[in-house]
Amino acid sequence: MQQSSALEILKTGANVFLTGEAGSGKTYVLNQYQDWLKNHKLTFAVTASTGIAATHLGGRTIHSWSGLGIKDQITDEQINRILSDDDTYDRLRGTDVLIVDEISMLSHQQLDSLDRILKAARENPKAFGGIQIILSGDFFQLPPIGREARLAVVASVWTKASFAVCYLDTQYRTTGDSALSELLSAMRNGEFDQQHFEWLQERMVVDPETNETNFEIPNEITRLYTHNEDVDKINKEQLDALSGSEKIFTATHTGDSTLAESMVRNSLIEYKLKLKVDAEVMFIKNDPAGKYVNGSRGKVINFKNKYPTIELHNGKTIRAEAVSWGSVASNEDSESAVVRQIPLRLAWAVTVHKSQGLTLDQAAIDLSRVFTPGQGYVALSRLESLSGLYLLGISNQALAINPDIHELDKQLREQSQKMESYLNSHETADLIEKQKSFVQSRGGIWSESSTLSES
Repeated sequence: MQQSSALEILKTGANVFLTGEAGSGKTYVLNQYQDWLKNHKLTFAVTASTGIAATHLGGRTIHSWSGLGIKDQITDEQINRILSDDDTYDRLRGTDVLIVDEISMLSHQQLDSLDRILKAARENPKAFGGIQIILSGDFFQLPPIGREARLAVVASVWTKASFAVCYLDTQYRTTGDSALSELLSAMRNGEFDQQHFEWLQERMVVDPETNETNFEIPNEITRLYTHNEDVDKINKEQLDALSGSEKIFTATHTGDSTLAESMVRNSLIEYKLKLKVDAEVMFIKNDPAGKYVNGSRGKVINFKNKYPTIELHNGKTIRAEAVSWGSVASNEDSESAVVRQIPLRLAWAVTVHKSQGLTLDQAAIDLSRVFTPGQGYVALSRLESLSGLYLLGISNQALAINPDIHELDKQLREQSQKMESYLNSHETADLIEKQKSFVQSRGGIWSESSTLSES
């Protein structure tokens, strides 16, 4: 399906699953639709399953927006507690359109919980409380984390919501590099062969047979690893190599010590955060004021009034002050432990999981220890060209993709083709009338000058 066709379907108010391979223009379509919603005075929310993806869309995580937090399943009592917050309640009731990006990492349980929260807030038994919901993402990318977590497509609400599938089938990110485009398509289609493997081998930093160095890795490029310990090792080495004095920021806590320790151990919070001027850093929490989100990257430029000043890669300068994380014991109704720390960690290297949503012109990637299908595809699809790849290692599993995803992808393509046929069978006037009806039903403003070509 072409981007323009997907956009026209979105304008009808239908619930939509927008998919396609990395670089097919999903974010572009979502941005175009946001402009259209603004022009017609409709209220929308932009969210994502990960902080980095939210960064690129200028939104926040769906967990934060909905009040769901880190929970998978939710009780009626917890829903009532969420809705008791006036800001959350008003936000849930006042939104006409909800966009959720990087849907591959949202579990079926979380999607069903979102459905229940919206139904309760809007007092509407329809799927997601009658809101228009747009899910965007690619199931070839990383799956949700958790033993019982399954893809969002198996959620109970998926069928009830009657999603129109829009599968974008033109690749834009790698249009200047046919080799990378072909390689990624081959991985998706189960057609990866010896020729593709040889292309990757040609980008190996160290030749595995001769042990000779083929490429020198530029210092400024991002490194991607599958394991946290590799990321931590590289970040420490890079920090140690910087001149200047090291500043240490130690986390503090109130409440239950055991719970606080568990929070630090099972999160990205650094108990002792070590920084220097020129250190590459990443924010690990959303700022309520919207100055940064989880995944925003930048560089330390100074330390003033005991806190570091960060220049983000978008040019914005932020004073990174300590913030709080709260945790609730399973048998209590309120926070039983609070940890305070500066919401930063070093970011010369990041995990493949944290890279989802990034676009990189160059990257040094280690795929020698891949532990889940899809990691190799996600890492390689961050790149704009094969010439930007510095491959540190690779395993056979790095190229594996879950066979169930191949079958699901086939079904989604077929559903998208049917949707495009449906679109093409309607007269322009009929589509405009559907779009007009949607805008007016939500209290928006429609002018007779509105047309299909309008963005």
